[in-house]
This record gives sequence, C-alpha cells and structure tokens, in this order.
Amino acid sequence: MISRTVVSAALTGVALLFFSGCTSLAPITYPAAPSHPRLAVPYFPQDDFQCGPAAVAMVINFNGGGVPLQTLTAEIYSPALRGSLQPALVAAGRRHGWLAWEISDYAAILQEVAAGRPVIILQNRGLSWKPVWHYAVVVGFDAANGLTYLTSGREEQRAVATRTVLKTWERGGSWGLLLLPPGELPIIADPDRLLAALVGLERSDAVAARPGYAAAVARWPAHAGLSVAYGNLLRQAGEPLAAEAAYRAALTEEPQHVPALNNLADLLLELGRLDEAYAAAVAAVAVDGPYRRTAAATLREIERARGLPDTP
Repeated sequence: MISRTVVSAALTGVALLFFSGCTSLAPITYPAAPSHPRLAVPYFPQDDFQCGPAAVAMVINFNGGGVPLQTLTAEIYSPALRGSLQPALVAAGRRHGWLAWEISDYAAILQEVAAGRPVIILQNRGLSWKPVWHYAVVVGFDAANGLTYLTSGREEQRAVATRTVLKTWERGGSWGLLLLPPGELPIIADPDRLLAALVGLERSDAVAARPGYAAAVARWPAHAGLSVAYGNLLRQAGEPLAAEAAYRAALTEEPQHVPALNNLADLLLELGRLDEAYAAAVAAVAVDGPYRRTAAATLREIERARGLPDTP
C-alpha cells in the first residue's frame, strides 16, 4: 500500500466555458499542405440538440473505439439543458480510455486534421447575445479555396468557408477537443498541460494512461513532473523498481525536486531500504516549499522504522 504521504505530481480539473462578447477574427494559418483528404469519420446523424454525443461518437469510432451512440448520449446529453457541456464531452472521452486534449488555437486544429485526426469544435451559430450552440467535427480543409469540411448534425462532410467556421468558433469561446488513443500525443503540446491531461485520464482509466505517460516522458525527458507522475502510476501498478527508475530520472534532471525525493523515500521505505529512504527524505526536507510538511511526515515514518527518535 502506498503511504498517504505520497505527493501527486499534478492536479487537474475541467472548468465550465466562459463566453466572451466581441472578438477580433484571428488570421488563418494552414498547415504546409494546401489541402488534405477528408477523413472518413463514421457519420452518426443526431437527434435534436444531441450534437455533443454524436460528435464524440464519430471521433471515438473513427479511432476504433466502438462505443455506441446511445451509450454516449446517456453519459453526455443533459435533457434539462437540452444540450451538452464541454466537461461532459471531456469526461466521456476519458471514461472510454481516450486522452482528452482541449485546443484553443485554430491552426493547431488544422494541423491535427492534416495528421489524420478529427477534432471536435464548439460553434456559436447565433449571436453573441443570442447564442445557438453546436458541436461539429472538423474532418478536412482546402486552403486554396478557403474551405473547412465539417461533419455534424444531419450534414456529412459539409464544405464551409473557413472564415465562417473560424468566426462561429471564436464566437463560441475558441474551444476544440482532440480525443487520442492510448499512447498518442498532440502534435503541439506543452508538458505541463499534457501532464494535467494525463492525470485526468489516469483518474478514469489508469491502464489507458500508461502508454501516454511513457510517450510523454520519452518526448520530454527533462520534465521532472511527468517522470514523477509516471512513477506514481507504475507504483500503483505494482512495479516498484520501474517506479524507482522514474523517480530517479526526475532527480537526474532536478536533484531538488521534492515530490520525486519524497515519493522515492516512501517507496524505498516500503522496499525496506531504510538507509536510502532516509537519505532521500532528509534531502526532501532540506528544500523549503509547499511540500516540505509532507516530506517531513515521510521522514518521521522512516525514522520510526529505523528506531530513531522523530525529527522535531
């Protein structure tokens, strides 16, 4: 059993969308390829107001998930709201083992589509003061003719002027959602946000999160937080030596990284390697910061295990 003093590497949550009023239309930046073949995303005609579950069903089934639309509708659609909130889409993706990556840059959306990945977007097809919300899936684009192809509602692979799509997307808060199979990472990502996304997936499906952590650590080996989180997951999976290697990898990059020191000390305590555990805990306590109290609790446990008087 892992000690209660183990430090989580990151905390994450999903906030409700905040809508802005007037926005200035951003310039359109297409990927290098002038066009891209439209993705063969499975088409799920929606019932009224159920574009959210339909969009998620299309993307998940494109990725080979095989989740029925009825299942996703029960999980995502709110009859009281006559619609679906973004956090419900994110949670459903995670529940079925997909990495949920939220995108607020339209150029990044087009890059993902060019790489063969459909992206869900939220549009306000009404006015800022009288919104008409709608989820659609971007399945292709044609830069030469200024077109984006959307699949949504009762329209499959509809060609829409990219300017129009961008305008309705920005009016809707510039929110997009990429759902990735285990082990795949976004093309454009920063490790801190990715860590939060992986922690969110891990809370729903630790098995699905593991390949993503491995890929993230390989992509950002110098990011100590990713290594610590990966170590925590490995420890929970009953692989203490692999977890130790992950913690030590974090400390190679940041020798005073307190979560890595603390979690390594706690792991070594569990393994009965008390002298090593004591050295790691002492090093953790020596670093001032928000985790010092946790590290001190770990040190006291190790001292008791070694038969030493508690540190004041």
